[in-house]
Amino acid sequence: MTRSRAILPGIRPCRRLPARRTVRAARRRPKVRPARRRRARVARRRTDRVGRMGQVPAGPYGPGGPRPWPPPPPAQNTTGVVIAMTIAGIVAYVVINFVLFLATLAAADGVASDHKNVALIGGSVILAVIAFGGGTLLLLLRKPWSRGLGLGLMIGWALMTIFTAGFCTGVNPSLYTDGAL
Repeated sequence: MTRSRAILPGIRPCRRLPARRTVRAARRRPKVRPARRRRARVARRRTDRVGRMGQVPAGPYGPGGPRPWPPPPPAQNTTGVVIAMTIAGIVAYVVINFVLFLATLAAADGVASDHKNVALIGGSVILAVIAFGGGTLLLLLRKPWSRGLGLGLMIGWALMTIFTAGFCTGVNPSLYTDGAL
C-alpha cells in the first residue's frame, strides 16, 4: 500500500514521481505491461487533463467553444410591393410622357419651328433615357420598391409605344418623314 492511500483512502495521486535510477536500473530492461493496463492508464491520464466527468475548462467562448453563426432570417415575401410599385411606375411614366410630349410639341412649334426633327429626336431620347436609364438604376438598387418602380418605367414606355403606335414616344417614323407636325 502506498503512502498516499494510507493518508487519504479515497483519493489517488495525480502522478507519481519517477524513481531514482541507478546505473544498474538503467541497464535493466523495462517491464512490458499488458495492453489493457496500458490503455486504461492512458485513458486515466486524459480524464485527468480534461477534468472530472469529461468537462472542458471554460475558455474565452464558454464551456462549449465558439457558437456557430445564427441562421439568416427568413426572406420576406415582397411580391405585393413589387407589383404595386410596378403599377405606380407605369402610371408615373404615363404622366411624365404626357408632360414631355406636350413640351416637345411646344418646342417644335415655337422655338425650333425650323428644326422640328431635332426637337422630336431630343424629346424621344429624353423619354427613353428616363424610362430605360432611370429604370436600370432603380433595378440596380435591389430593393423591392425600386425594382417595381424601375420595371414600371420600362413597361410604361413599352405600353405607351404600343398603344399610341410610337406617336407619344417619338418612335413612329411618320413623325419625321410625313411632316405630321
